Amino acid sequence: MLATIAYHVEWDKIISGIQKIKEAAARCKYGSVIAGIHMEGPYINPKYGSITANARNPDSDEIKQILKAGEGIIKQRTLSPELPGINVLYS
Repeated sequence: MLATIAYHVEWDKIISGIQKIKEAAARCKYGSVIAGIHMEGPYINPKYGSITANARNPDSDEIKQILKAGEGIIKQRTLSPELPGINVLYS
């Protein structure tokens, strides 16, 4: 199972959510039930997202925080590739 963190939550809840899911996955016995995290955003184009209040443009410091917190457990991402600065995720 991939646990999903949705883009419409506040920033601090994104990071704490990653940490909580990572801790829960580590506690699973007899093979992991949680295979990883699906990050839905937060870098979703408000033009196309269904909930735009917390949609945001990529920020390199935020991306570094996400990658550090989710190291080894983020398996899938939903994002808008047309947003300026999104290429930081791929460098």
